[in-house]
Amino acid sequence: MNGFTGRARSRYENSARLLVDEERHRTANELAATLAALRLTKARLDCDAPMIDEAIVRIEGHARLNRLLVQPPSEGNNASKALRELCEAFVMGRSSLGDRNVRLVLEEVVVHPGTLDALLQVAYELLINATKHGEPTSGKIAIHLRRLATSVSLEVVNETPRQSNARRGAGAALVSSILRRAGGDLRITHEGQLYKAVVVLPDGFRRIEGPRRELKP
Repeated sequence: MNGFTGRARSRYENSARLLVDEERHRTANELAATLAALRLTKARLDCDAPMIDEAIVRIEGHARLNRLLVQPPSEGNNASKALRELCEAFVMGRSSLGDRNVRLVLEEVVVHPGTLDALLQVAYELLINATKHGEPTSGKIAIHLRRLATSVSLEVVNETPRQSNARRGAGAALVSSILRRAGGDLRITHEGQLYKAVVVLPDGFRRIEGPRRELKP
């Protein structure tokens, strides 16, 4: 038998997701400890320390991002608010974005908790993809979120110098795995310098629940 099928695949994907969540939990706590050490060091200095200031902002962004991906905000299941928080944390953690900015066009969308979880996971991977493959200095990233009849549409558009119609790698495999589990769909188009990824997620997908962890503030 080649690969996993049926229940075996489902059990494997559940275990893999729990391992990812646990690793993000540990990373968030390690980043919190690093932030505390940096802030203490900064407080003891009697001069400006721009590199330490930048490090604090970037590490805080990564810590917020990991917390959000491990435990999506449950209050109201507001997808637009959660996606805005995700993008803010993402930009904080990456000075490599240069002059690039992320433009959000978000409808007020409230979704099932599982849909919110899958939406944030996919958005994160598509943001990484857009940052990695987009224009290194001036490319813009636009994110659109809207409600359809029984589903949610997420669109990520960015400028790219590449002329391929698809991007393959770990991120693409993760997105495919999430969408397969969620019953979602991904469409990719590449016209000129515009690369567009459109994800449609059915609203009502059940989140894989792991042990709830207390994250350090």
